[in-house]
Amino acid sequence: MWWVHGSCYLSGALGAGLAILTKWPIIATSMTPYSLTGEPTDVFGGDWFVGKGAGSVIITHPVLGQVQLFVTHVSLLTYLLSYGIDSAHQFCAKGGESGPEYNRTYRLVNAWEFAKVTRQAAELGRYVIAVSFL
Repeated sequence: MWWVHGSCYLSGALGAGLAILTKWPIIATSMTPYSLTGEPTDVFGGDWFVGKGAGSVIITHPVLGQVQLFVTHVSLLTYLLSYGIDSAHQFCAKGGESGPEYNRTYRLVNAWEFAKVTRQAAELGRYVIAVSFL
């Protein structure tokens, strides 16, 4: 396998579902939980139970030096709706482009917090790579 180093991020009751795999040595790892992640009464939504957040590792790259990698979740709703999957609302986290205005608050706060931690890493003089998945 091309990767030999990795970090999984366990948060919330069910885990964040985030991981970073790399072939370069990891010198530090962190998890920044989002402050607003859904409601505990929305059992089928699940966002509150999994402890959404931003996972991060600092690696030592042979050419670039210290590089900080970030991983997080994004809303799947807009993607599924663009492919005509009308039942997407029942399988996706609240927020995104549609739905009541108060549901968008979750995604806006998460995006702001993710931008904040990536900006802080860049201000420390590190290269920053931020990834997400649907």
